[in-house]
Amino acid sequence: MKKEIEIRKIFDLALNNHREKNFINAIKYYKKVLKINPSHFDSNYLLGTLYLQNQRFSEAKIKLEKAIKIKPNHAALCNNMGATLVELKEFKEAINFFKKTISIQPNFAQAYNNIGSILKEQEQHREAINYFQKAVELQPGLQEANLNLGIAYKELGKIEKSIFYFKKIIE
Repeated sequence: MKKEIEIRKIFDLALNNHREKNFINAIKYYKKVLKINPSHFDSNYLLGTLYLQNQRFSEAKIKLEKAIKIKPNHAALCNNMGATLVELKEFKEAINFFKKTISIQPNFAQAYNNIGSILKEQEQHREAINYFQKAVELQPGLQEANLNLGIAYKELGKIEKSIFYFKKIIE
């Protein structure tokens, strides 16, 4: 019981520092929690997310993998792992994690957009459009998906459709 209280206090310090964007201290406290309990889900997940946000992708992958072993069906975690893998140029695995995100939470618009972004970069514009459209259907105000639709349609030479989505961004 005493150990759990200690973990809770340290974790709260980590979380508060994370929220305040005091990342150095947040990392220090998350690591302290993990030293006491290496299987602490929230510390692995949030430390991995913090590493992702700070472009420390290899470290993010390690922590997010640990978190996934603990809670494999956590949608936001799977999406963050996918985003990490994109940055590490592991596109096939990234798509698998984004698809897993969608299987867990079918209305997770960002995951559809993320798959579309990979396909767009691979010049698979038609396939990408399907994912971008689903993202916009689920979350019409998702600017990134509207922008991606505009770009993908432009690449296919469909200028009117491209302009339509570009205009949605500035409206």
